[in-house]
Amino acid sequence: MTDYNRFIIEGLIGALSGLPTIIQDITALDWASIADFTADPERFTIREIIAHLAEFDTIFLDRFQRTCTEENPELPGFDEVELARLHRYSELDVSDQYKLFSHRRSSMVAFLNSRSPDDWARTAERPGIGSVNLQQLVTITAMHDNYHIRQLTHWVATAHRKTN
Repeated sequence: MTDYNRFIIEGLIGALSGLPTIIQDITALDWASIADFTADPERFTIREIIAHLAEFDTIFLDRFQRTCTEENPELPGFDEVELARLHRYSELDVSDQYKLFSHRRSSMVAFLNSRSPDDWARTAERPGIGSVNLQQLVTITAMHDNYHIRQLTHWVATAHRKTN
């Protein structure tokens, strides 16, 4: 593994480990006052975003683990809207989901920190994407996080403007 790859991997793990704190900072208001807010009725509420993140960390960790332990596994995609409906994200306690997300994210980061240089080059197949290695899967996860950081920031700012 090159110094550059090690630098990128450390940066990715650092980015992933910081999301629980970022969410806590973004949503410093009382959860109950903003949990069901959305700036777009076709998108998740804040409550649903947090539940989605908690659930998808198990999906991402499973993908990472399978990539490290199986020979080129096929990693299925998931319909996040269907999962939200099936698992009733809109009815879940947002504080409990945040705690669950934080715990799961810590487990993910611990797993990634324990990987060998060879693990980062192991590959899996993602339908619609193709062959990806562990580093690329972690990059996809960081991109997913960034999408929801932008979404949460916008939702909270919009909710704040509407209440003031």
